[in-house]
Amino acid sequence: MKLGFRKWTVAILLAATLGGAASCDEGSGGPLTLDGFTDAMIVGYCGFFTRCGGMGADVLAITGGGGAAECQRRLREAMTAGGAVEPPTAQREAAVARGTASWNGQRAADCMGWIGSASCDDMDSGAFELAHPECQTILEGSVAAGAGCHIDDECSNGWCGDSAACPDVCVAFVAAGGACDGSSARCGPGYECSMEMSRCEVIVPETVAQSGQACDIEMGPSCAYGLYCGAAGTCQQTVAAGGSCATAPDSCAPGTYCLPTDGVCHAPVLATAAGAACGETILTLCDPLADLTCDGPTGRCVALPGAGQPCVNYQCAIGNYCTSYMDGVCRALQPVGAACETDRSCQSGHCEGGRCVSAADACGGGDMF
Repeated sequence: MKLGFRKWTVAILLAATLGGAASCDEGSGGPLTLDGFTDAMIVGYCGFFTRCGGMGADVLAITGGGGAAECQRRLREAMTAGGAVEPPTAQREAAVARGTASWNGQRAADCMGWIGSASCDDMDSGAFELAHPECQTILEGSVAAGAGCHIDDECSNGWCGDSAACPDVCVAFVAAGGACDGSSARCGPGYECSMEMSRCEVIVPETVAQSGQACDIEMGPSCAYGLYCGAAGTCQQTVAAGGSCATAPDSCAPGTYCLPTDGVCHAPVLATAAGAACGETILTLCDPLADLTCDGPTGRCVALPGAGQPCVNYQCAIGNYCTSYMDGVCRALQPVGAACETDRSCQSGHCEGGRCVSAADACGGGDMF
């Protein structure tokens, strides 16, 4: 299983969660079971964002912007709320049950512990991936190239093909320098698909500049956590919430943003009641777990529509999906076995061959991290 924290911080918004397992501060401790790994991931994810901050609007919608406990509560709620978030282990558990992959619980515990103590810069720069290559094999596949697979993790030395077939077949990793079509999953351990050339290249950690050192927002290096690239092209200390950012809108501390109306750094707010004022200009987001969205024309939080009602900005209340981008209507998510056209229309989040299928029968699962 290829682990990439930079990919995980995005994917977890759609498909990951952690819960009641004990938090690890060191790369040690007893083995984690696969069915308990979701809980361990929630603890690790929420701990990281509480410690390292820098939450964007999408992350705020899941974490609530509070402490670690509030983040964990909301993630668990999202996982039990009608298809809002799928546990990341569902397809992996199915692979282990099929005998196509094996779970290394001790390695999983070690990796979660290392994540808990890693620096914010190492997790974002790629240095963590190189320091702990063993975290690429928490789930070890046993399927050879050319044999049937559902997910990448089942392949012993490659990735699961992305054709319309399900099951598909394992494909050998692309050689160094080979074309990877924008997907790092096609490159072997220690390699990633470069954005510029779409070729498999050795992972090289991004350079991180320290206070007073030269920086460049566009070309790099970027500044270390808690610093920003000032007008003079050197890293400076960020401004805390309540401080002035009138002359440097990018100077606000991680997790805060410069409000143009007053030139002051503010933490974004999550509104939980219909009728509350919202919008980017006041840094206020409507709580999606309360089935709310921000109505642009009025600048107020409004209830998301339910089944049979027109979609609002392609959104529907939890437990429903929007039929199309243009003039779409909200419909109830479909059970396993029902006809479907896209993953978003299924309760399971998986549509294969025109029918909703369980996670165990689905193909194409992304990285667990």
